[in-house]
Amino acid sequence: MLKAVSHIIVAATTLLRLSMLVYLLLFRADTHLPVTVLVVTSAVVLYGLFITFRRLAGPMRITQMTVFFSVQSAAILFNLFFTSRNVPLALDVPEIITVGTFLDILINAYMIISIIRQRRNRFLTVANP
Repeated sequence: MLKAVSHIIVAATTLLRLSMLVYLLLFRADTHLPVTVLVVTSAVVLYGLFITFRRLAGPMRITQMTVFFSVQSAAILFNLFFTSRNVPLALDVPEIITVGTFLDILINAYMIISIIRQRRNRFLTVANP
């Protein structure tokens, strides 16, 4: 069940960020985001699309989901730090979704911890009565 939930979260966050990137690049020429933030977010979106399509093609390991959640958290931390240092203006909703929030980091951390717990509890020890 955790595997299915993690795939849904990956697909949802990837599609949401992809739609916001397309919206910002096609319909909003006055975006306040630096190019570096857009490139980092695009790389994470491409990685998420790769994982989503790979899941549709066949089975994959849950540890690859842990790598995605870790990469996405690192990218969001970088985006938040870079944006706070280089963008003096307030961001609107599509730009905030593109950059990511601290809640995204918390959700990713929870998913990583849940996956690690599931991996550790996979084997049961049976005591002799």
